Amino acid sequence: MAVVLKLGFWASALAIAAFSLLPLGHLLPDIVLTLLPFDLRAEAPGSDKFWHFIAYAVLGFFGFCAYRGRLSSLPLIALLFLYGVLMELLQALIPNRVMSGLDMVANGGGIATGVALAALSLFALSPALRPRPPKATRE
Repeated sequence: MAVVLKLGFWASALAIAAFSLLPLGHLLPDIVLTLLPFDLRAEAPGSDKFWHFIAYAVLGFFGFCAYRGRLSSLPLIALLFLYGVLMELLQALIPNRVMSGLDMVANGGGIATGVALAALSLFALSPALRPRPPKATRE
């Protein structure tokens, strides 16, 4: 199971890098979404923030599940947020791409949500993670 979680984490990190750093990477989600039998493409202004949020929520979820024994939540959130900031800063150097502070906010919100959902789901699924009642002491 750990291998699947790590694979999910690295696959989502690479997908985010591809969407962020390819000159026409912003078109890739539209191309993928047009293959679906229903239309998920959002046409409203700023709707790309939704996809930023979702992508980084997936990254945060897999990151927490895959590396929870090696890294606590706050450093993981900080590292993933720095990854999102780096992706945005690099976009300023790429033709047809624009750096956006609002994208960074959406990335951070997605990361925090993904980590929180992962922590809640692991807590709900694993009895070992639940707090134990205090042991009765003999007097």
